[in-house]
Amino acid sequence: ARESQNITSVATAAKSTTATDTPAGAVAAWIEHYLSIGWQEARFRDALAFMSAEVTGAPGIAAALEVTYARHREPLIDALVAGLADGTLPNARPELDSFAIHAVTVRHLEARIRGRLNTDFREVRDQVVALMLTGLTAPTVHPDPAGIAAG
Repeated sequence: ARESQNITSVATAAKSTTATDTPAGAVAAWIEHYLSIGWQEARFRDALAFMSAEVTGAPGIAAALEVTYARHREPLIDALVAGLADGTLPNARPELDSFAIHAVTVRHLEARIRGRLNTDFREVRDQVVALMLTGLTAPTVHPDPAGIAAG
């Protein structure tokens, strides 16, 4: 049952990102979809149960969670690749950025689920989207596709 929920969640996230007209819109849609887990009652209850000590302490859960997170990031990576290719997200580094965006989003969800974030959904969404898109859409910082060299 948990695997079918995961597949549905990934498919829904992918659908939300492809329903947009721009790569930046797809990134924003991914953030909104993922964050909404913490503010939609049924999804919130599932996440709360998933974060219980019984689940998080189960053998093999860490490895399974990494696989799940990688699948969740796939539509985000696609959006970042598209934005890099068309020049609208000139600073995108799809793998690294998807990991960072996911990490910030998951941290907000964890805080919400644990009762430490009582902020309005729209405010949190707008803040996370602005934070992420500001850097991605800024004038190119490092035109070398390999990134910033250690110096």
